[in-house]
Amino acid sequence: MTLNYISHYFTTHGLKLHAYRLPNVGKPPLILLHGMTDSGYCWPRLAKALMADYDLIMPDARGHGLSDGPSSGYMSDAMAADLAVLIQTLQLNQPIILGHSMGAMTAASLAATFPHLVKAIILEDPGWWASYEPATEKEQAKQIKQWQRTILKNKNQPFDAIARDGRRKNPTWDKTEWYSWAQSKKQVNPNLTSVIREVPPPWREIVPQISCPTLLITADPALGAIVTPEVAAEFATLCPQAQTVFIPNAGHCIRREQFEVFMATVKPFLQQVTINLQVE
Repeated sequence: MTLNYISHYFTTHGLKLHAYRLPNVGKPPLILLHGMTDSGYCWPRLAKALMADYDLIMPDARGHGLSDGPSSGYMSDAMAADLAVLIQTLQLNQPIILGHSMGAMTAASLAATFPHLVKAIILEDPGWWASYEPATEKEQAKQIKQWQRTILKNKNQPFDAIARDGRRKNPTWDKTEWYSWAQSKKQVNPNLTSVIREVPPPWREIVPQISCPTLLITADPALGAIVTPEVAAEFATLCPQAQTVFIPNAGHCIRREQFEVFMATVKPFLQQVTINLQVE
């Protein structure tokens, strides 16, 4: 099945940002927010599974894909403000937001800061650590230099070589993921590395402000997932209306590593939210 994307460009805070869309007239809007160094193009398998029932919008976050990359401003509060402008520009009526990692943090910030714009959120392993210890200035400079070297290497590396490296590191992913994943690595803006110097908004202050229906999906930290059982338990206390689901045999990229189980978790939540939307 071919995905016939439509491109949308919008301007916010002096930046020209881009979003893909698979329009479906009359269907509930669903925004998919990618993780760091991915892009809005990195949802092929999920998009195919949901495009018949939803109006899908897949933004390129600042510094990613076809969007501008400012010299700084890569925390979830800035990206949530970008997303609010996109929702208003496209005149979306309370979309559901599904975000992975960085995108999940953005979704949470949007729901907390702009509650009137959001119907519900799904959070796939957000970058919420139990504690945050900033690196020293010297360590930050070293990390930025190493990361910029990797980004520039990918930009100059043959596309197929990036895809092969991705397949080697993530052999359980479905083959439909590789083209978009490799493309996103060639599009990352080196300015994104400034995020290393930025202090993330405390998630423990953001979560209690979320009032909409919420689904947190976690996985196994031993396989690379970020949200630990302890953090998930604390989240459930801070956001009592939320559902929390653990998916075993998956790491940070849960939907890519356990797609069928992920969909079996997400679809009932989406259907319930959609039913409530129709009732209202």
